[in-house]
Amino acid sequence: MRSSSPKTNNFEMSDERGMEDPVGGLSSMPTTPVQKTPIRGSNNEEAVTSVVLMRSATRLKVHPHGLSAKKKLEECESVQGSLEVPVVVEQWTDRSLDCVRRSEEEGKQNALERIDINRMFSTSQENVEGVEEPMIRMNRSPLRLDMSSPIKTNTIDDEGPQPKRLKLELECVPSLPQPDDEKDGANELVGSPEVIEMIDTKSSPMREFSHAECEEHRNEGFDGTPRRRISSLHTLTPIRKNTDEIYNLSDGAELGEGYHMITSRNEELAKQVHVLNQKLNKMMTSCDVAFFHYKKMKADYETLSVDCEQKLNKSYEEVLALIKERDRFKERAYKLKTRIDESTDEFHMLKQNQSILQGKYETLINESETSKQRETELGVECSSLKGEVARCSKERQLLDEELKNVSTQLHDVTTRNTMLEDHNEKLREEISDLKERLTTKNGELERLQKQLDETISAGKGANDEVLAELNEVIAQRANLEAELEALRVASEADGNKLRDQLHEAVTRSNLMVLEVQELKDHSDGLQAGLNARVSEIEQMSKKIEELNDDAEIGKAEIKELQEDKLELERTNACLESSIAELEDSVRNWQAKYHEQEEKDKISLELESIQLKNNNIEAEHLAELEQLHSNLSSLQDALKENSDVITDLKNLNEKLREDNKAFEKKYQEALKNESRESDLRLVEALKKEVIAWKEKYQLKEQESNKSLKLLAEDLYIQYSSKHEQKVKLLKKGYETKFQSKLDKITLQNEGLTQEIDLLKNQLASERKEKQKLLEVLESRKS
Repeated sequence: MRSSSPKTNNFEMSDERGMEDPVGGLSSMPTTPVQKTPIRGSNNEEAVTSVVLMRSATRLKVHPHGLSAKKKLEECESVQGSLEVPVVVEQWTDRSLDCVRRSEEEGKQNALERIDINRMFSTSQENVEGVEEPMIRMNRSPLRLDMSSPIKTNTIDDEGPQPKRLKLELECVPSLPQPDDEKDGANELVGSPEVIEMIDTKSSPMREFSHAECEEHRNEGFDGTPRRRISSLHTLTPIRKNTDEIYNLSDGAELGEGYHMITSRNEELAKQVHVLNQKLNKMMTSCDVAFFHYKKMKADYETLSVDCEQKLNKSYEEVLALIKERDRFKERAYKLKTRIDESTDEFHMLKQNQSILQGKYETLINESETSKQRETELGVECSSLKGEVARCSKERQLLDEELKNVSTQLHDVTTRNTMLEDHNEKLREEISDLKERLTTKNGELERLQKQLDETISAGKGANDEVLAELNEVIAQRANLEAELEALRVASEADGNKLRDQLHEAVTRSNLMVLEVQELKDHSDGLQAGLNARVSEIEQMSKKIEELNDDAEIGKAEIKELQEDKLELERTNACLESSIAELEDSVRNWQAKYHEQEEKDKISLELESIQLKNNNIEAEHLAELEQLHSNLSSLQDALKENSDVITDLKNLNEKLREDNKAFEKKYQEALKNESRESDLRLVEALKKEVIAWKEKYQLKEQESNKSLKLLAEDLYIQYSSKHEQKVKLLKKGYETKFQSKLDKITLQNEGLTQEIDLLKNQLASERKEKQKLLEVLESRKS
């Protein structure tokens, strides 16, 4: 059973406890919609709304149908005042289903006995005990159903939004779908629920009823309701006077059968309603429990949320205080670190200066000893070099004389070479003359052969003379070729001899020049070495004197540095003890800070990865679509080109077949001495074949060009997309490694600053040393 919308007048099922037993006889009646019945009152006919079951904790509206007469009487007697609007006030709200069943059984026992057949169809109005009571005019029996389910108007004021109705699920209960609300308003037309088909219409006591008959009887003035008191109404009272056989219930057997069928149906419906009430009670209890739990959970949630907010505020304040302390400690640590770095740098600089001065002192002593040994060695080498210089000068004079001899020989060779070149040119000219003669003879021979062919075709009589001339020409040609070969061999032999002589002379002259140059270089090197050794000896003597002075100065500086070192070690120990304590606190704060930074970085990386994945997927999809479209276009172009190629191949085969046929015809035409016409045809066909070949080649070139262009376009598109991807990846990696690069740059800047400090310190030390040297020199002088 489905609950109707809040604007319908027919019936409503509440989700509260009103479903237990709202009316004492609800267990014995189905709840289906019934049309409004006109009631006789002050204005003869007034619209009667559906029966409203008024109760303190429910909004259940039901159209009773199939009530027993006893219960009707009890309900009508409980009404006070006039019957302008039939409002039934619920009297058995606290009764259970057992009580309802008992009352139903009592009604079954004496129902037939109390039927008043004599007064069933009376139309007169009776007065009992002098009291005139208003009478009900009913158009039809409550047992009959109007299958047309007409639309009713809403006469009850809308009391606002209704609570959600529970859905009763049962196999025997039909679904009653409601029409959707289309317009807002008080007097909105709403369709009634669908009619419940309870019993087969063939065996049911409920008969079909037509509105047409009702309206005809009403217009004719027939009144179908009995004119009697409401208290005298009884079970199965006919609704109106009708002369049809359907409403003539004189037969007692038929009336008893119909009554038993109605009672059995009422029992079945009572059982179903009982089951539904049990289910509804369970659902209501579960809903109440759930609602109680929900309220409890909501209260707990509100208290917990308030506690959490307070705790969060406290934790936020603590975090702010901790951040301030962290910043303060960071400033102190930074200042201490700078002081420690400065002191350590000074200490290292002192150590380095001490080690440098000690090294310099040792190196100066070693250099003074080595310079003395080197001086003795240089004196020995100088004497040996002087002897070598004298020997080299003698060798140089000898080589100059040999060079002069070689130059004279070279001059003779060049003159002979010019003579041989002139002779070679003359031979080349003779060879060229012979070649020209040969070409002329060959031309004459070809001409004679052509004449021979012509004379053979003209007549065979003059063949002997031509053959003799031809033999003479061939013999002359052979003689000329022999002379040419002899001249060529002689010229080649002379040329080879001259080349060999020239090559030997050139190699000898080059060797002599190289030897002279080497001797000159060797003598120059010896002289330069002598000069360098002399200058080195002079410099070493000066250095020895300077190093002795520096060694004395270094000893004094070393003593001063050792004293400074002891003082710095004491201060360093005090600073290290205070730094250790501060570093422990700084490490704890750094660990917390790094954890938070890692969490933030991970969240940012996840977001960036998700965005990249979405972008890459979208790009891949777009690329795939473009590639599919390009491939389809390429396939179409290839199909067209393949069709063109197949057509051209077919044409080529046809032309080949035609060419073969024409060749056969040509051979036959030669036999039949019809040369000229066949030659013309062959030439025309050859031209056509050449034209077709050119067309075929052009088509192939065009197809290849189009394919190349398409391939280039695809390559450009793919390369541009690949470049975009590479750029995106570069940007990702740059952002990823930017923190590392920043750290490295900071370290680099720190190292450059340290280098600058060291350079400045070195420059200052050098200036001090120069001043000391100047002081020592002034003292010595």
